[in-house]
Amino acid sequence: MTDNSFNYDSFVRNPPNPLDIDNLSLQDSLFSSISPTPSPRNAFNISSFNINRLKTFSHNKIELLNEFFSLKHISFGGVVDTHLQPKQMHFLSKRLSKYTVFCSVLDTSQHVRSSGGVSLFIENSLASHVHTYFSLSSRLLSVDLYFKGHVKLRIFVVYIPPTFDQSLRDETIDLLIRTLSDAKRLGFYYAVCGDFNMHLDQFYPIFFNQPQIASKRIHRLFNFLLSNGYVDFTPVNFSSASLGTFHHADIISRIDYVWSCPLLKLYLLTSVIFDAITPSQWDNFSVHIDNLCNISPTVFASWHINQMCEYLHANIITGANAILPARTVEKEFQDSFIKAHLETRDQNFDTDISSFINSALSRSRHHIVLDRVFVDHPTTPQLLTDPKDVSDAVVNHFQHAVPIKSTPPSHISALPDRWCSAYSPMDTVSPDIYNSLLSPPSLEEWLSTVSSMPNGKAPGLSMITYEMLKHLGPTTNSLLLLLIRKCFASADIPDLWCQAMVFPIPKPHEWRCQLKNTRPIMLLEVIRKSFVKLFYNRLSAILAAHNVLKGGNFAGLPGGTCRDPIITLESIIHDANHNNSPLWILSQDISKAFDSVNLTMLKFALERIRLPASAITLLLSFFMNRSNWVFTAYGETSSYRVRIGIDQGEVISPLLWVIYIDPLLTVLKTEMLDPYILRPPTLSSNITGSISNIFINNLVFMDDSTLISSSKAGLEHMLSITEEFYALNNTSANHQKYVLITNSLPLTTTSTFSPVEFHLSLSMVQHQKLS
Repeated sequence: MTDNSFNYDSFVRNPPNPLDIDNLSLQDSLFSSISPTPSPRNAFNISSFNINRLKTFSHNKIELLNEFFSLKHISFGGVVDTHLQPKQMHFLSKRLSKYTVFCSVLDTSQHVRSSGGVSLFIENSLASHVHTYFSLSSRLLSVDLYFKGHVKLRIFVVYIPPTFDQSLRDETIDLLIRTLSDAKRLGFYYAVCGDFNMHLDQFYPIFFNQPQIASKRIHRLFNFLLSNGYVDFTPVNFSSASLGTFHHADIISRIDYVWSCPLLKLYLLTSVIFDAITPSQWDNFSVHIDNLCNISPTVFASWHINQMCEYLHANIITGANAILPARTVEKEFQDSFIKAHLETRDQNFDTDISSFINSALSRSRHHIVLDRVFVDHPTTPQLLTDPKDVSDAVVNHFQHAVPIKSTPPSHISALPDRWCSAYSPMDTVSPDIYNSLLSPPSLEEWLSTVSSMPNGKAPGLSMITYEMLKHLGPTTNSLLLLLIRKCFASADIPDLWCQAMVFPIPKPHEWRCQLKNTRPIMLLEVIRKSFVKLFYNRLSAILAAHNVLKGGNFAGLPGGTCRDPIITLESIIHDANHNNSPLWILSQDISKAFDSVNLTMLKFALERIRLPASAITLLLSFFMNRSNWVFTAYGETSSYRVRIGIDQGEVISPLLWVIYIDPLLTVLKTEMLDPYILRPPTLSSNITGSISNIFINNLVFMDDSTLISSSKAGLEHMLSITEEFYALNNTSANHQKYVLITNSLPLTTTSTFSPVEFHLSLSMVQHQKLS
């Protein structure tokens, strides 16, 4: 629609104090310390410069650029038409020590009149967020940055050639429009800066008053930008003259621009820094939460645990949003944070030498950006980049990462004889030892458990943190205790506690955009984790005090460390070398141990140690009816049902694994064949009460298992037992990672080794041969 009364001055954002261009030199306008309005503390600044052959007088020009960037606190500085190769640009950029530069390739074709060359200088604190950059041509560069909260920012730098090279100009414009559309489709916030070599001031009247002309191909770039709601951030003053970006003699024109997508003006990156919250703010938080939780305890206790949980979650988050400050991360905090880490590194020289070495060698943690997935199909490999395709592939991978190969029977009587006996309730354990396991916890026990939980950990889906939990007021704590006691009484947990977020991290080797090279970190609700920690404290203390577990795997129990198995293994190797005794050692690798736990077989293992039925029901409720989401670069995936396993991030999972595998370790001990025998020294035989021989056939800590024998037949016997157990329990042994150590094979003078074959006798599956 044509509007002849359109007020261009009100449409275009004018400077509050327009500069007198006629009486102001370019040098003064660029380097003046006078700013009409100070930049917001949480803003970033984007600038665009056409250096026009930076190769000429490069050192002078780069110094002026450095001075301008520093004076104006430039965050992103686009520099176009440099005529420099990336190596040359990187060399010159060393003078801008506070910036990291990203460059396009240079077009060296002889037929091209303008070789181009565009670069983007990014302030170092922001450059650390750069994921990747693309030299789309010598005249178009894009740089992708990723921030917390699934914020993706893409900055474009463009140089559109003048009209004397219309073919190259059209090519660049079309490429820019396509890439802007792609950035929108991929969910980026984005901005484009550079030299457009065209006049927006002249196009505004056409756009608003002559839409048919505005839609013609010659105007397609500005028409695309304005029609799609892009914002021109370059100030203009139509009442006198443009605040020009190009000055030559008496000619002033504006051909350099900074445009942003419509969403970018709403962009704000914040984070909550709990170290910055004062004691008085925490006090206000406690009081505010208590005022929100003004329900009668009697009424609250009558609710279902789901309603109780939702009520508390909602009020805690409401109070946090109202009281706890959202702070922009500032340089002062960063400096103090860096100094604190330097002091910690110095202390680690005495207390933690491993951490000191990692820090001194600047070993960095690997990270991945899950914005693409490579499908390594043998005939049709492909790289998925569409957000929906990526999300579907991620969900499919994590939901089916552990295949369900077998279905266990509903009762132990249906198991083979060996395992029916192994899973039978233990006669040496009295059910009475668990009498206090499910008793209602006191407020003191609950608060002590909460206070023991670590600070600075990632929250679950509700965004409630341990810090918030530790600063609840007395009223809220009393209501929360009612929920905890009701969970014990009903042997159940709220549905919200069965929802979790999966954060994929890379394995030690290269990521290569393959999901198999990631491992999942579970982000669980902190109230749930505190509740489970209380239950774990009780159960682990009972199991340790009464020596319930007989397999020798003490991981997950109070005082359990890997020190004893390591010392024992060293003693065995030393003894075999000293006495020339035959020794066979096989290190086993269990693939995805926690993720492969079958809940039916876990139930059998819990019944074996005579755990009360209500306690078993409560334990299994932690891992039943679970829904997970996965973090990706495009946000959260859709939820999916977890089919098998126990959570990696749950405090009780290591103990449950020890209980789960104890039947296997017990069978290995009771069915020893040719174990290795550690005999006491000869001198000790004359001592009254001397130490007897020690028979050892396995050493285990958590999911690391080592089988030990004095013969190959003994090792084959144990392998037959373990393979049976793994088949029953849906557990996979990674045979490719087995490590065999023995002193009983013939020596070879070559670097190649002949395979060692193990013949297994399995009662439930066909005969197997492992090499």
